[in-house]
Amino acid sequence: MIGSIIGTALCAAVVAKADIAPGLRAWLASAPPAGQVAVFRDPWGVPHIQARCEEDGFYGLGYAVAQDDLEDLFRQFAIGRGQMARYFGARFVEIDHWYAMLAVGPEGEAGYRRLPDPIRRDLDAYVAGIRRYVADHPRERPAWARGFEPRAEDLVGFEQLFVLMFPVNTFQGVGDCRRGGVDLPSTMSEFLELLRTGGPGGASASWAVAPWRTADGVTIHLADPHNSLDIPSPEVRFHAGDLEMNGFLTAVPFILTGYTRAVAWGTTFGSPDVADCYAIEIDPAHQDQFLFDGRAQPIERQDITIAVRDAPDRRIAIESVRLNGLRAPIVRRVGNIAYAVATPYLEHAEGTVVDLYGMVKARDLVEFREAMSAQGMFPVGITAADQGGNLFHV
Repeated sequence: MIGSIIGTALCAAVVAKADIAPGLRAWLASAPPAGQVAVFRDPWGVPHIQARCEEDGFYGLGYAVAQDDLEDLFRQFAIGRGQMARYFGARFVEIDHWYAMLAVGPEGEAGYRRLPDPIRRDLDAYVAGIRRYVADHPRERPAWARGFEPRAEDLVGFEQLFVLMFPVNTFQGVGDCRRGGVDLPSTMSEFLELLRTGGPGGASASWAVAPWRTADGVTIHLADPHNSLDIPSPEVRFHAGDLEMNGFLTAVPFILTGYTRAVAWGTTFGSPDVADCYAIEIDPAHQDQFLFDGRAQPIERQDITIAVRDAPDRRIAIESVRLNGLRAPIVRRVGNIAYAVATPYLEHAEGTVVDLYGMVKARDLVEFREAMSAQGMFPVGITAADQGGNLFHV
């Protein structure tokens, strides 16, 4: 293995729990001292992170992921802010418009503020590790990203966008609008094609076998990692404090598919329909109101500016309404009828992050299910198994 020791100065305290397993206690004794993190790579290039506390570990993880996918990371941060046109030109204006309708950037910032302190500290440390790598290797910063400083809020925003853009979610509502005869911008046609085909890799696989049915008497779990060459999802081996996780990341640095010392799990995407298109009647006498159950309700409007590289900025208006308590962006107006897309996943961007963190911290399948019970995860199938032989699928 090829490795390095990176100073972090992030650890507030050394983990010392009396109830941890003897094997884990011995491992902690061999970990780097607080304020340092070891990053090793195995023969396949997979980074192994070793630290005495979580913050140090996530600092090293950010450093290692930046070493492998720096430009992709910067692009994810830009997407999380809804600023693709600012850095890549006018062809992304419609996409940034759609991101603004979904309020990806503001929701990412609000979701970050709502996160529990331990999760927020881990995300901050991860971003600090990315910044450290850029400081150590300034020539590797993409030319278009000069002056761009990553933020943890952007991670939450991109994770929210990952949830909303996946074919199981918002664009089913957009598809409902199109099937109802609503004319939509051309960019949305590309997303609708993604919905029709099921996205990159339209199949999933995950299975588990209990120990009393295996030759070695152990639980066996196998899952499709869902990673692809054009959408980086780094594979990692992470050991920091009492947190161990091995598997594949998406936007935030908690595994979506993989295993810990206690539990293994995989995801299967079955495309449940969780979004709808609503045709709502605008009040003819008040264009800033719509009629719901015979009563006038406000239409929220926000004027925003989309910065465009090598072109004038674009001023656009974003409108949304509240339907059954859900924020629903208006995607089109035709006369006195407005078409709005509603899904329960437009708000509470921290939900998936909280669930993923709870899943990697779970010590058995009971705690794993408790982590999922917050229902912050986007609609997805989960197959899980713990070392005691308990199996679970939802």
